[in-house]
Amino acid sequence: MSSEELVLGFMDKENRPYNVGNVADAMSMRGGMKKSEVTSALSMLESKQLITAKEFGKTKVYFARQDKFEVPSEADAEAMDKEITACAEELEGIAQSCKDLTAGNRTLKAAPSDDELETKIRDVERQNAALEQQLTRIQGSGQESVTEAELECIKAAHTASQQHWRKRRRWCMDALDTITENMSKKPKKFAVQFRSCHTESGF
Repeated sequence: MSSEELVLGFMDKENRPYNVGNVADAMSMRGGMKKSEVTSALSMLESKQLITAKEFGKTKVYFARQDKFEVPSEADAEAMDKEITACAEELEGIAQSCKDLTAGNRTLKAAPSDDELETKIRDVERQNAALEQQLTRIQGSGQESVTEAELECIKAAHTASQQHWRKRRRWCMDALDTITENMSKKPKKFAVQFRSCHTESGF
């Protein structure tokens, strides 16, 4: 096929506007044509009125002649619209499936391997055995274990001590705020200096 036939076939098949550079890039990959050959072929096709050209400033854009294409009927156009809608829905479903598969793949990659799981299981088994030995020693030593009630009493006493400490701390902070209200020093800085003076004095 001649250069003109190759270029004309490309323009009719694609049926899109192209400048010389676009056509030359496409033909270099498909037919190994040089840009000079493409430029000459486009000029000859335009002169023979086999393609249409329009100038936009310094750029010349070439089109396939639209009168050679059959215009679809209203029914055909409606059928094509439905087909396009169906394809778009199918594409959306495929894209969502790909997204789900990608997320699942990431989850699988993040999960530990069988070897890693076996290693963790062996570690837990060793820790469990060590704790059982420790429990056996404690039970055989004759020491009295702490009952649930005693443990609850200890927890309650600890909680009460914490509450009492927080209350006393709040009283101290209120007192510091009152003392330093008309002073240039901040309460925390005054507290540090106050504690330092009393420590040096032996209090």
